[in-house]
Amino acid sequence: MLAAQDLGINTLHIKLWATGGNKTKTPGPGAQFALRAFARSSMKIGHIGHIG
Repeated sequence: MLAAQDLGINTLHIKLWATGGNKTKTPGPGAQFALRAFARSSMKIGHIGHIG
């Protein structure tokens, strides 16, 4: 994240992919952890989208 901030990137648009089908349609704990890490840093989250 520090490298992105050095380049002047301060807002993220995130697209998440879940398993889907007959399995769960929600992203796993790794995606949730990553989103929380971005939110706790000085990065702004612009849009969270679902793919698939």
